[in-house]
Amino acid sequence: MGVQAAGSGTIVANGNNLIINSLNIISRDGTQIAINTSTFKLNLLQSKTTIAQITNLLLNLSFTMSQGSISLIGNVIGGLNILNYQILGQYQSTNPIALGSLLVNTSNITLNNVNFAPNSFNPGNVSSFFFSLVNTSSITFINISVQLGSTINSQIFNFPATTASYTYQFGGFIAQLNNTQIFTSDLMYKSNQTFSILYISNSGLIIGRSNQSNNNIIIKRICFQYTLKANTILAQFGLIGYIEGTIQFISSNIQYSIYNVNTSINTAIIGYTSTLCQFSIFINFRVIITLTSDTAQYLSSLIGQNLSPNCSISNTTIQATISASLYAAGLISSCSSFVTILQTLVFNSYISATSYVGGFFGVAYYNVQMTNSSVQNSTLKQNQYIGGFIGTMQAGSILLLSICQIFNITVSANVHVGGFIGFADQSSSIVFSDSLICNSSIIGTSSNAGGFIGTFSTIYSGCTLKIVTSKISSVKVMSPTNFGLTVGYKYPSFTVVNSILEGENYLNNVKQFNCANFATTC
Repeated sequence: MGVQAAGSGTIVANGNNLIINSLNIISRDGTQIAINTSTFKLNLLQSKTTIAQITNLLLNLSFTMSQGSISLIGNVIGGLNILNYQILGQYQSTNPIALGSLLVNTSNITLNNVNFAPNSFNPGNVSSFFFSLVNTSSITFINISVQLGSTINSQIFNFPATTASYTYQFGGFIAQLNNTQIFTSDLMYKSNQTFSILYISNSGLIIGRSNQSNNNIIIKRICFQYTLKANTILAQFGLIGYIEGTIQFISSNIQYSIYNVNTSINTAIIGYTSTLCQFSIFINFRVIITLTSDTAQYLSSLIGQNLSPNCSISNTTIQATISASLYAAGLISSCSSFVTILQTLVFNSYISATSYVGGFFGVAYYNVQMTNSSVQNSTLKQNQYIGGFIGTMQAGSILLLSICQIFNITVSANVHVGGFIGFADQSSSIVFSDSLICNSSIIGTSSNAGGFIGTFSTIYSGCTLKIVTSKISSVKVMSPTNFGLTVGYKYPSFTVVNSILEGENYLNNVKQFNCANFATTC
């Protein structure tokens, strides 16, 4: 088969223990190995021992496969510890492939100081760099380096365009996670080349799908950079595609770009959190993101669609360029859960979509509490339901803003456009406390433009709005009809207490009068 082991490696089996130390496995003369038989299956380790320990393992293989499968670590029963593990070479397959294992069903796994740097990697369905299907108590990844496309013109991910259905599932570390706690620390993930992906769903560059409500994922101190640009169809895609269970992202720096994809649904750091995701937490996050697609829906930095009962975001900074068809936002494009946001900043951003655009949320269906957070030096625009913080608050939702600020932004749309909120629906309850909007322009090219809210329940009663000890300063509100420094169009009454309203209104680009003494619309 053209494979040889080189070096002074040792393999010791003692009772139920297996120890592999300093083992190098390379392709003979660096040549490519062609596999075209369905009966081929490579298992470096098929262990049924109680404990398997691998130290100083080097794999430098080159495979081209039309049939068969590669599983460099097979089905392991017991504990598996891997220290100092390097994977180099080129891997191409049209069938399921995992450089770690096709299936892991064991008590715990630890990978420490692993370097994965192939020249190219063309996987098949349900595939991964490390583990495809995992059903174990715990997995720990520490000091992991993934560098893809280390040579010029290498093509990473090229899923065959054999069907228009979303059938291909991929996870950089784990394709599918079941009944497992996973901890990842000190991860560096970088692509030197542009990804090419076709027809893929529930896939992520770390985890494809977290498939059980008792999964617990902790990802800490990661540095992430990648680019995707192709005629692509994506659904539930990001660092993690789909989540059930719990997720915690802590102290990470992420930069990623997806340009001009054909169709994309739920694309973000986490594509989709289901109702079985118990909670999601983001702490000390730095994100620079570019997502562009005229046909895409639910594009954002952190979560595409959030159905998790609880979500917490704190000490996070977002710089976003996002262009979509529907639902685009700096943090979460569509949110149907309780969310708390603390000390979070969206700045130097451009976000646009036909409808439902917000600096933080495209649309909020439930309760949101925000403290000491702001949107600065940004532009949000297109057709309707656009707000500096939230595009639309749906029926029955509650919003509490305390010490929140908007500085130097332009919000522009045809209708339902507001400095903080574009549109507030039936029975929404909103409180602004100690909040500020200044040096900004709110432009409704047709109607319903407001400094705080564009449209405040145009049809239904039951909404409540309180503006307490807040301030509007140097704000221009422009619209042919229904405009004002507080609300563009209101159905119910609302309350303004100890607030300062200083700004200008424009009717068809003609300045009207100062509204400092008006508690409602002008």
